[in-house]
Amino acid sequence: MKKLTIVFLSILMLSGTYAQFFNKSKNLPNYDNRIIHWGFTFGINKLDFIVVKTQSFYQAPELDNLYGITHKWLPGGHLGPIFELRLNKNFTFRTLITLNFQQRALIYYFNQGSAPLQINIPSTFLQMPLLIKYHGVRAGNMRPYVIAGVAPTFDISALKRPQTNVPRVYLSAVDTYGETGLGIDWFLQYFKLSTEIKFGRGLMNVLEPDNSVYTKYLQSLYSYYFMFSLHFEG
Repeated sequence: MKKLTIVFLSILMLSGTYAQFFNKSKNLPNYDNRIIHWGFTFGINKLDFIVVKTQSFYQAPELDNLYGITHKWLPGGHLGPIFELRLNKNFTFRTLITLNFQQRALIYYFNQGSAPLQINIPSTFLQMPLLIKYHGVRAGNMRPYVIAGVAPTFDISALKRPQTNVPRVYLSAVDTYGETGLGIDWFLQYFKLSTEIKFGRGLMNVLEPDNSVYTKYLQSLYSYYFMFSLHFEG
């Protein structure tokens, strides 16, 4: 993920230099005169856990032959509409109603030397970030910005509780994320394109313990994600 961030920032800096020094014509010159803007967003993301184990985990090898618990992120995607309200020259309020299709996994190591057990945990988040966006001075047809806010989140997948013998870990359906990020607005001929990276950290413990060997050694599970998004706004 660090490599992806470095590449992304390098592209932004090179592209920004081009926009500032080589592009003489100004696209959408009256864009900021409008108070309200609508748009659409989609992108890719990485979702993972912050795992906190109980003190009793260190007795797990003797009690349940459990020698380790790790976690693994799996790729996902997101899409949805954008609403943006201009507050003043440099600040706007932005909200999005997105569907986030994400997945992560917990991996359990029983009986040293045996194959690990991986439990995949899919999530379909209905999310509504409430963000304040601060943008700098427009240079040609580009403008950098930073964002911060909170994102109330409802996990639709967490409502499904199939009665099967397949090992499962259940999560709470409700969470709230603190979000921060940065991006670049690109003013094209007919619309504005924004490229953005964003980090979100869950503020709530989403673990729902059930006294199974898969949860009794977990004290808490917090979520975090990285997102790369493309915003199209008119």
